[in-house]
Amino acid sequence: MFYQGGSKMPNRILKESICTSDTVDELSWFEEAFFYRLIVNCDDYGRFDARSKILKARLFPLKDITVDQVSNALNKLSKVGMVQVYEYDHRPYLQLVTWSKHQTVRNKRSKYPDPAEGCKQLNSIASKCPRNPIQSESESESESNSAADAAQCDDSIPAEKSSDGEKTAEDEGAQPKKKVGKDGYTQDFETFWFQYPRKLEKKKAFRAWKTRVKEGVKPDDLIQACANYAAYCEAQGTSEKYVKHGSTFLGPDKPYEEYIQGMPETPDRASQNEPKSWGVLRKMYVSIPY
Repeated sequence: MFYQGGSKMPNRILKESICTSDTVDELSWFEEAFFYRLIVNCDDYGRFDARSKILKARLFPLKDITVDQVSNALNKLSKVGMVQVYEYDHRPYLQLVTWSKHQTVRNKRSKYPDPAEGCKQLNSIASKCPRNPIQSESESESESNSAADAAQCDDSIPAEKSSDGEKTAEDEGAQPKKKVGKDGYTQDFETFWFQYPRKLEKKKAFRAWKTRVKEGVKPDDLIQACANYAAYCEAQGTSEKYVKHGSTFLGPDKPYEEYIQGMPETPDRASQNEPKSWGVLRKMYVSIPY
């Protein structure tokens, strides 16, 4: 295990077959680096938030790259069949296609929606849950078929109707309710919490989350702020004990607002680590006449 922004992340496995993979060879150097960084950021089921701003903040906190570069890299991985991009509740997610072959699943449930579940929620726009287009030439036929089956949307499932035969709100095109887990946590909050760099007092953080959402703050903005804050802590090498509690980050002082648009300017490391009193002494020293 290793720490990433103060939170424990499991080890991931890379095999030497990547060096001779025809599929990997189709990628540019940047796209390949994007793929490897994606591997170490996905949850235990090989899934992650597919929004480009989130990916940029988490995968490249120290690199000066654009959101378009990230989007293009993700599209390329999808094109060659290494990643499946799907949509659940009007939000994009991704699944690394051959994850279960190479990685160990430790957690009992994923932090993100299952691709098949997402497809069922979006039968009316099933084209947004594409089949896996191309498999690596090194995979066997059975592996290719199983990966394609996993990515396939279930178009045969009809829309649900009420017991009296009338159409439900979802039949009329209304937005489905946000999924809530067994502990009452919404999917949006679970996405936030998975990325947050300090996993303490989750229930207290969720109470603060609900307060902010009731005030009209968009969950997407909170998730973006979280990704940027995690990237900032990583870039600064912030010790876990100095990372804000989630309830503080989302609290009434609203420190999350500083991170919605990106990471704040990084101060000079020397001045950041020195005692505050040194700044006062320095000013006094400069003011002394000679």
